[in-house]
Amino acid sequence: MLEILGIIALFSALKKKLARKGRGKGLAFLAPVFWIGGEVIGAVLGATLLAMQSEGQPVSTAAVYVGAILGALAGAAASLAVIYLVPPILHACPECGEEFTLNLEKTSRRHTCRRCKTTLRVEDNAVVIVPDMKKRAVSGPFGA
Repeated sequence: MLEILGIIALFSALKKKLARKGRGKGLAFLAPVFWIGGEVIGAVLGATLLAMQSEGQPVSTAAVYVGAILGALAGAAASLAVIYLVPPILHACPECGEEFTLNLEKTSRRHTCRRCKTTLRVEDNAVVIVPDMKKRAVSGPFGA
């Protein structure tokens, strides 16, 4: 049960980290894959090493379980390393060229440029300038 909670906690932490980097959440699935894969490899490797050293004696299941846990921890560390090494997606302001990352944890895909204060919107990895609503309201249909 604790193992499942650990996988869920790691998965949600990786999703948040990817969202802060402006990436999709698909890479967060590395957490359970690496965890379970590391656990299986650790158990097999631990059993094999113990069987080679025991010279015909039965292998302790507790020792194999320790190998599995160490493999799971190595898999979790590998998934964290991969996610932390993924670079963020950089967007550039069309007005001044200032680069920024868009935090996908927020629901809005709007951004205000720090340098030129232009309001921008990111659509399909393209940065679009949002028209100024004040100017639109001043020039109404009756020319006011």
